Amino acid sequence: MPPRILVCDDDIGIRDIVKIALQRRGFEVVEASNGLEAVKACRAGPAACIIMDIDMPVMNGIEATRIILKEKPDTVIIGLTAYKQLGKELLSAGARYVIEKPFSVRNLISVVEKYANLKNA
Repeated sequence: MPPRILVCDDDIGIRDIVKIALQRRGFEVVEASNGLEAVKACRAGPAACIIMDIDMPVMNGIEATRIILKEKPDTVIIGLTAYKQLGKELLSAGARYVIEKPFSVRNLISVVEKYANLKNA
């Protein structure tokens, strides 16, 4: 069974780009458009890794990260943001890594593979 990756971003274009790239690398991808959906998706089933945008409606990525890690502390969360300061806040909330937008898809895939493989090892 392929590792499951949750991609959480309110921008459908970014979700689509990341989803296609991850699927090509053999990952199963689940999508969420805000932090609340990400929390619900994590409760529904485990993910090898979560790619979490920060600035989203309904619930931002920092709040979602705190909730997810409180419930499932071993969850690997990789932040995705255009705002450097928010990236620092996400790391403080427990994210393992933050990638700044605009981002290289190749770099994102490399980071996801590193963390997903560590979790599944």
